Amino acid sequence: MAKARRPRTGAPPRPATALAREFRESIGQARRDWRRLISVIDQTEVLRARVSFDVRRYLDPINRTAVLQSGAVASFLSAVVSWEVFASDWTIQAIADQPERFVRRVNRAIEQHAREAEGSIPAFSREHIQIIHGHIQELPTLREIRELLIASDQNLSIRHGAWAGMRRDLAPTYASRLAWLGQTPAHNDELLMNAAFSLRDLIAHRSQAARDRLRTDLDRLRGPDSVLTRIVYGVGNRPGSYLVAAIGDGSQVRLEYFLDRLSQLSQHLG
Repeated sequence: MAKARRPRTGAPPRPATALAREFRESIGQARRDWRRLISVIDQTEVLRARVSFDVRRYLDPINRTAVLQSGAVASFLSAVVSWEVFASDWTIQAIADQPERFVRRVNRAIEQHAREAEGSIPAFSREHIQIIHGHIQELPTLREIRELLIASDQNLSIRHGAWAGMRRDLAPTYASRLAWLGQTPAHNDELLMNAAFSLRDLIAHRSQAARDRLRTDLDRLRGPDSVLTRIVYGVGNRPGSYLVAAIGDGSQVRLEYFLDRLSQLSQHLG
């Protein structure tokens, strides 16, 4: 087996285990924030019930439902953004660990497009080619890999089958950790990721296209994940209501299920 080669300069590599651990810590924080919100609401309601009527009339009642729904949405968005950061960093590190195949493929694409007349460059933008001056180095830095993969200062989008198409560029030790994609009938993890992204898009955009995509992705879930498909009425307009709905025996809400599953996914990768 070829020895892993590190990027020549730039930011030091970060092991997959460290990236996954940091992600699970962020999920733990989202879970603690959610539980703390419930505790604060409970304590406030108890306090309000104990004070005298003269004092109580000056205390506005808490709209428990609205507060919980808003808190659930905030915790969910925090978790999905953390997942996107983790997946992006993990993928770039997986390429940088042994970049030879990625370098060969990119240089072939550059040479091909360089021979073509001025026009569109679908695989890599002119800006990228200007950055790398014709060819990329044999051992590119993490920053150079990121610039090739990402058109702007954003996270690499890993959704709806993106990893399956990128496995050829990843170091073998990383690519092997993606063997679970589509291989677990009880928990189809990739479909779970798609559903999480679609719900995030719905919260952000509230468009009809986002609603339709969410319903499609939820309907595809199978096995234990199917608890997420029992859509409460109006999920397209009330994602908070969807997230706080109890599932199973009632001891867990959908938000908590999403947090648990995203944490499990990270264990496959690190």
